[in-house]
Amino acid sequence: MATISSSNPFAEGVERFCSRLVLSDEKFEEMSAQAARDLRQNKAAYFRRVLMMAAMGYGYITFIVGSMVAFVAAIAIAMWNGHFFNIGLVKILLVFGIFVFGMVRALWIKTPPPVGIKLERDEAPALFQLIDKFKSELNTSVDVVMINDDFNAFVTQIPKLGFLGLHTNYLVLGLPLMAALNANQFSAVLAHELGHLSGNHSKRAAWVYGLRARWSQLLITMRHESPVAFAVFYVFFSWLAPRFNAYTMALARSHELDADKDAQRIAGEANMASSLVLVRLKGRYLDEVVWADVVREAIDRSKPTERVFDGITESLRGLPIENSKAEDWLKRALKEKGSGMDTHPSLCERLDAGSCLHDYEHSSPELIEQLKSPIPPGETAAEVFLGRALPTCIDKLSSQWTENIAGFWTDKHEFFKSAKERLLELDAKAEAEELTVEDWKEKAYYVGEMQGFDACRPIFEEILSRFPNDPAANYAVGSLMVDDGNEEGIVLLEKAMAMRMSLVSDCVSKISNFLEERGRKAEADKYESKLSAFKKESERAEKERNGVTVYDELLPHELAESWIDFMNEVFPLLPAIEAAYVVRKEVHYFTDYPYLVLALDVKGSAEDKLALARWLIGNLNLPHAFCVITFDGDAKKLKQRVLAVDNSQVYDKKFPRIKEKETVQTPAP
Repeated sequence: MATISSSNPFAEGVERFCSRLVLSDEKFEEMSAQAARDLRQNKAAYFRRVLMMAAMGYGYITFIVGSMVAFVAAIAIAMWNGHFFNIGLVKILLVFGIFVFGMVRALWIKTPPPVGIKLERDEAPALFQLIDKFKSELNTSVDVVMINDDFNAFVTQIPKLGFLGLHTNYLVLGLPLMAALNANQFSAVLAHELGHLSGNHSKRAAWVYGLRARWSQLLITMRHESPVAFAVFYVFFSWLAPRFNAYTMALARSHELDADKDAQRIAGEANMASSLVLVRLKGRYLDEVVWADVVREAIDRSKPTERVFDGITESLRGLPIENSKAEDWLKRALKEKGSGMDTHPSLCERLDAGSCLHDYEHSSPELIEQLKSPIPPGETAAEVFLGRALPTCIDKLSSQWTENIAGFWTDKHEFFKSAKERLLELDAKAEAEELTVEDWKEKAYYVGEMQGFDACRPIFEEILSRFPNDPAANYAVGSLMVDDGNEEGIVLLEKAMAMRMSLVSDCVSKISNFLEERGRKAEADKYESKLSAFKKESERAEKERNGVTVYDELLPHELAESWIDFMNEVFPLLPAIEAAYVVRKEVHYFTDYPYLVLALDVKGSAEDKLALARWLIGNLNLPHAFCVITFDGDAKKLKQRVLAVDNSQVYDKKFPRIKEKETVQTPAP
């Protein structure tokens, strides 16, 4: 994880001062659960509270803006009536005018339309006939129909006049989703989405989302343009915004259940339920198997696959995985409880609301075979409803994907090339001497990237036999054993989380699922206390890794020379960087995981610096989590602190680093 750290000490001080007003994850969950109860018991009272919270937000903004406008108007009128013009008063008028303009601009958010291929009625008449039928039954309208490459379907309303109303209704359908369902199952999905428009859910959701977005945008704009204004608004909205978000999540989940009822009524109970289940199973299959296989083609191919969606749409016709894996995926999907932060109810809750849960909670071999069964040729929703437009959609989406993925593909191909070379080096080293634990882990990493996690099993078993106290090896082997139904894996998982607290969440999840599947719920519940302690620790760790300030203790980075050499090969390719420094921020939670600060002397505007920082966040591969700061006028004290740390400078444009070796091996992550 990496972050872009602010170099605005005043704003950081305001944020620290208001940190106690922000809801913790536990409080957020509690409030979201209470909101769900309020919505069920008294809808009118629930909506009154939502409106009251929204009115508080708008009222506060109106009061501040109105006060500023009144102040500016009073000065202007006084100057006009008194025929008194003073340059100081004129400057005050300009400052407050810019302040008001910035707030109004921040509140007027222009929502871009969704991205995809626009379909016309004559291109896919069967699809538009179905849409027309559902529009009539649901008393709604659709203005634009689009196809994209997501495994998803959604409706969205794009306002034509900001928050004043007049919307364009977009229906966006993912080609992979249409390829994964038959015509009847897709009809349930379509009815669900149009059901949102029918109940005005989309308008309500857009209104709620708009409030969140406007408040957030207001704070971002004020933080950048006016620190004083930022403080005025942040103190209030750091209290209101999290509570508004927590309370309105229940509304989003309620809308989903209402839209499910529309789907069940129009398309049938069985089609609605099977579409929900198959979307979960085939969505996971697409992510974990299909796309992973596509990316691994970069091992041997220097250019991306052409017409990639030909293969993807064919793969999604069925669910070609082992029956045991399909059954495990279904059980895990049904056991997910959901969270107060989720906008959708859990799969179990949605099936139960539709009285369909009993058909899936006790999975039989016949049910698994039915879910895995391929859709016959010509009968996928993509083939039935897109018709002659399908080849064109595949061609356009594939071309867009090839263009968008080109840079990533080249990097991935070079990575795989380096990985193969490194694996050969490790094999040669193993013949001459004993590999270190880091060597073995590096080998496991590269094998996993090239062949998948299951292929790493022999390597992790070897690591565990040689280094029995290595937490990663205990976790990896323990996970594989538990997945195989071997209870002895719990011992290894217990050992792993005892040695490294950051593994608690994954270990507890594995153990709990194993025990619950065998009806040992009481034993599984005992692990909840460990998980609760981990979540609290994790929350604190995340907060203290949210950037750096002048008040933090800074220490030497302790990076190996190979990493310094690596950065000295990267930074000359970025001419705006004059010098670079790396220090380590002292952390008190998850101390096994250091947090680095990459500080830069950079030429250019504030926007250029931000763009460079974001690029480094996304592309620079350092061994630990890090943030990026740039030295400017607001960071003079922080710069002094960084420069005072021993060996903090890692790069100087004027004095290139002299390497001891002829070439530098890029370190493995």
